[in-house]
Amino acid sequence: MRQAIFRSALPFVLVVATVAQNHRPVDRLQCVATAAEGMASAEEFAEGKAGQKEPAVPVNLDPGNAEEAARFLQAPHGAKRTGKRQLEVSWAKGRKLFKDKPPYDEPLDGVWWEYCGYSPTLKLHLIGKMDRDLFTGTLLDEITGMMLPGGKIVSFSPDHQFYLASRGFADDHPDLLQVVLSEIAEVDRWAATHQEEVAHLLSPRTGISVESLKIALARLSYGVTPLDDSVIAEQQRIADSFHELGLIPTRISVRDAVWTGPKS
Repeated sequence: MRQAIFRSALPFVLVVATVAQNHRPVDRLQCVATAAEGMASAEEFAEGKAGQKEPAVPVNLDPGNAEEAARFLQAPHGAKRTGKRQLEVSWAKGRKLFKDKPPYDEPLDGVWWEYCGYSPTLKLHLIGKMDRDLFTGTLLDEITGMMLPGGKIVSFSPDHQFYLASRGFADDHPDLLQVVLSEIAEVDRWAATHQEEVAHLLSPRTGISVESLKIALARLSYGVTPLDDSVIAEQQRIADSFHELGLIPTRISVRDAVWTGPKS
């Protein structure tokens, strides 16, 4: 996605996108408590703007609270407190332990963990973490047990991939481009129904194990389709976010980089 966004600022066009996975997209997982009236949000507390307010922090100043206990029910293989200061989250083939570190009686000191929820679509757990004045989170992969960087809020977008062409080639050779896309679609249809064979073909070339490739291929989306308004809007939101974060120096228009077919 990042490559597609950056290249769209160059003389390249987005030709087509792969079809998103046939699952309802997950908007977000989050570890942010809503501050009740008269309480300070985590951001206010971290920035020294809380005044006399009590903190409403996103992690467990009260380990094993009812809200966290309710979220344990989301974990397909279970999550629980094995002690007041120890969280255990099970994944498909094992478990992970998350231990708080003292001091325990200061809201902006020590290390605190809390179970924040599970995405059945992406098969990821979000574990909230407060490390002194850093409010963040980490993701636990339900299938592999890998730990991935996260945040106190983790937002997801549908799983698209994009094919790029130089603008000149796309405009000058639209018939050839259609032939190429047709062949890609044919290969894609075969791969979707022969994932184990694809994994065995790719493993010696990539150095990745067959089992890992089978997991990745099962999560991959298949099919080729023109970019519609919803996909363009999704990518524009991502591009705008990258610009706001300073990852893209100038604001870009994704729609301007979409190939709409041969010029009349």
